[in-house]
Amino acid sequence: MQTFRNLNCTVAHLHDIGRGVPDLLVGYRGYNLLVEVKTAEGALRPIQKAWHKNWLGHVTVIRTPQEAIELIRTITN
Repeated sequence: MQTFRNLNCTVAHLHDIGRGVPDLLVGYRGYNLLVEVKTAEGALRPIQKAWHKNWLGHVTVIRTPQEAIELIRTITN
């Protein structure tokens, strides 16, 4: 997502892995963020819900560029 790159993040696309794995791995200031990107109306598919439930780390779902900015602000504050 270009918004993350504009915020000086590195971005790796994970969506090709499938099996419910989030869309992006975002790196910022030593932090790694797993991010699922959805449209305003988009819902997690059952396989994504299961993956998120079983993952022992944190996964964020974002729907807008503003939510991406807010996510990065949580690291800078």
